[in-house]
Amino acid sequence: MAKKYRVTGTFRMGSDWAHFANEVETETPAKARERIYSEFGSKHHVIRRYITIEKVEEVKEKEATH
Repeated sequence: MAKKYRVTGTFRMGSDWAHFANEVETETPAKARERIYSEFGSKHHVIRRYITIEKVEEVKEKEATH
């Protein structure tokens, strides 16, 4: 079953660095990192060395309240 991970970091956008925080649904934190590299490469044409991932953390689902 896939879990939800929040990946935060920075990436180079032109001559500046921009912060990001994206949530992805994958099986492992390593796959979450790969998904971010893939998405930023395809959407923003950023190569991997211009993407700095600072943190990958699991997002816990909130428990239902009755």
